Amino acid sequence: MENEVKTRKSRITRGIKRTLSTAQYETLVIEIGFEEEIEWSSPSERQKKIDNWNTLLIKDFQQSSDRILQELGITHKKAYFKNPTPETMDKYKVQAKEDAAHRGLDLDDLDSLDTLDSLDTLEPTND
Repeated sequence: MENEVKTRKSRITRGIKRTLSTAQYETLVIEIGFEEEIEWSSPSERQKKIDNWNTLLIKDFQQSSDRILQELGITHKKAYFKNPTPETMDKYKVQAKEDAAHRGLDLDDLDSLDTLDSLDTLEPTND
């Protein structure tokens, strides 16, 4: 009985909402969402199931959005984002350090989310 893995349940809620400006003073809101209960035995299994639901949500949103736009005779508009220049990134870093100092924090002492331990180990840390 010691090696028996306990099955757990989680309720996940996911959604995508996109607001499109179709004409002056006119917008179209496309929103797809779901709430689902999943069963899992390990954090990695839970994450895999969540990733699968995310994939289904994205596919559903894309298909629904395409169909809605087609039915309404609206064409897709692409959005583009510029990569920040090195000068802009330096400005953000300076601002972040100033904000942290104002709060009594030192950014060099903080760990980024990338350095967190694997979620497969659910043992508490001794901090």
